[in-house]
Amino acid sequence: MLTSLFSNILFLIFPIFLFQVFWEGRRRFNQDGPVMLMLGAGAMLLCMNFPVVMSDGYYFDFRFTVLAIAALYGSLRNSAVLVGVMVAYRWWMGGDGFFGQLFIQALLFPLLMLARRKFTSRPPAVRMILVIALSITPVPMLLLGKPLIFEGVLLTWELVEQFLTVMGIQAVGTWIVIYFIEKDIEAHAIRREIRQAEKLRVISDLAASVSHEVRNPLTVARGFLQLLLTSSKSEKESRFMTLALEELDRAQEIIGDYLAYAKPDADRLEELEVEDEIRYVSGVLQPYALFGEVEIETDCPEHNWVLGERQKFRQCLINLVKNSIEAMPEGGKLRIGIHALQNKVEVRIRDNGTGMTPEEVSRLGKAFYTTKERGTGLGTMVAFSIIKAMNGRIDIHSKKGAGTEFTIVLPKVNPEEKFGSAV
Repeated sequence: MLTSLFSNILFLIFPIFLFQVFWEGRRRFNQDGPVMLMLGAGAMLLCMNFPVVMSDGYYFDFRFTVLAIAALYGSLRNSAVLVGVMVAYRWWMGGDGFFGQLFIQALLFPLLMLARRKFTSRPPAVRMILVIALSITPVPMLLLGKPLIFEGVLLTWELVEQFLTVMGIQAVGTWIVIYFIEKDIEAHAIRREIRQAEKLRVISDLAASVSHEVRNPLTVARGFLQLLLTSSKSEKESRFMTLALEELDRAQEIIGDYLAYAKPDADRLEELEVEDEIRYVSGVLQPYALFGEVEIETDCPEHNWVLGERQKFRQCLINLVKNSIEAMPEGGKLRIGIHALQNKVEVRIRDNGTGMTPEEVSRLGKAFYTTKERGTGLGTMVAFSIIKAMNGRIDIHSKKGAGTEFTIVLPKVNPEEKFGSAV
């Protein structure tokens, strides 16, 4: 029994190591592609061929653990194919219980699809509990189904004991596998952050050392152009100088973004009511939104406080809201809302614009990456940098053609702490 049990766990862990050695980190590798499907199918078939045999003749395997991992960590398409592989191979194996397996699949697959919703955004502990729960769900289904499927089988305490043992063993085995997966996800995220930090450190140092020196001659050039514009009598010259002034202002904005990115740490920390900041930003950008035929809707409950620097937080909100407006060239609706949690505040900015592919979402906020024709990518970089300096994060959910949602998650300042001295 122990040999079969360790073999099943090895069948599940081995594809993880293969992925780490040969495919992890490759830009062209698709984690939802045929390679991952073959690894999952291979693990499932090996588990079904070498089940764990208990002392009294009952046996089980970890096929449903493979299915739960594929459905929750992988793609919907691959998990559906694995269901087909499982059913076809079970039919080929023959024996009793085939229709019982079909019945379990019909009940389990909708549960897996329901658990997929926002699975990746949940904490690791919650993800582990979900996978373990869905992996052992077929066991009680089989316990209740045995007396119905097999004649002469009674629901006795001995049978219940056997199934409780199976549930315990399967839960522990699944936990071991999920622990490896979560540790791999955590290590991959740390490596990605280190690489990104190294790239951005160079940009930050360059921005801090060059921006001030470039801004000084631009300011002098702008002053002389303004003098020439006021004294110019030629309409053509005035148009050219106005255009030059606009481009100088654009260069000043880019340099300002560089400086904001080079020094994202807040100098003057204060407690900010998020609802007031969103009202200010929506008011500032209302004319710009109306020009693009975009309607701004806000749903912002009061008394949600965060700690930060007012001007930089406003700059972050303006950058993200402006990007959302520009993502709707044909007009649309932009929703800004606040969702208060126990110790965090979420600001959700959702548009119904062009949306982005998963690859574009993964690159958003990186150095000089932008999806706009004339963009520099600095606005989004600055927004990410400011929120990170406020000990928060920005989550992005987007679908091509359906729109994008930016979720700013920030630590919440307790209102009792804020007003405690006045009570």
